[in-house]
Amino acid sequence: MTNFLRKFSPSLSAKVLTASFVAMAAVLAFAPSVANTTKAENCTIYQDPVFNPFPVTFGSTAGTGCTDFPLVAARPQNSTPSDYTLNMNANTGDTFYVRIYVHNGAAQGLDPNHTTMNNIVANTSIADNSTSHTISVTLSAGATNDGFVPQSKSSSVTVTTPAGDTLQVVPGSGSIYDYNGNQLQSGLTLGGATQLGSQQACFDFSRQILFQVQVVGGTTPPPAQSTVSATSNSSSYCVYSNGQQANDTPSWTVTGSTNLAGDDIVW
Repeated sequence: MTNFLRKFSPSLSAKVLTASFVAMAAVLAFAPSVANTTKAENCTIYQDPVFNPFPVTFGSTAGTGCTDFPLVAARPQNSTPSDYTLNMNANTGDTFYVRIYVHNGAAQGLDPNHTTMNNIVANTSIADNSTSHTISVTLSAGATNDGFVPQSKSSSVTVTTPAGDTLQVVPGSGSIYDYNGNQLQSGLTLGGATQLGSQQACFDFSRQILFQVQVVGGTTPPPAQSTVSATSNSSSYCVYSNGQQANDTPSWTVTGSTNLAGDDIVW
């Protein structure tokens, strides 16, 4: 199977581990976790570019076992990465985290003129309705170089709050990261269209948008800007058109925050 795999070996000061997919383990900075998977085959092969095609996991690791994170998910500020959910409760004044996950699930090793997505857009909106609030995200892309238009994909998170509250995105809290934890863009205020450009097939090119939302009541001060940084210890293999996976032991670490009551932003 190694004839089909392309290995990445970043130079990192921490331990570098290999993964068949780019296996993203969400961890607290003060308690790093490691996910282990065994050899698996027979992953579904997608000949065309497609958003987040694999079964969803709400755990702290995606990529291994042919899984994707939810397109959008939220978690309370004082929680663990495995607490990301599509439905959560929040109180007036709370700040919580929202993660958007973008993966082009086409198989590696095919014609990139067909499998590379172009002009990707993440459209984000918030709808307030008394005690129930919906954060909606739609991923879309323009035509590939050979004219194929990928199907858009949507999902949403529901947040329940006391009556009369509203949800407001924390200004400047949005950041975009590549699979290796490198910050591609920061200082974003999510809402409306976020342009992501082109994206090749494979978990190696998956991206995540992280931002914060505050529950605002009649006496709640406006959201304060916060910042975040991320680091990763990993190397990876892509999935090729034979659908195979290799052994892997991935590790992700995310660090750095301000105005977050000691809690680090995490994947």
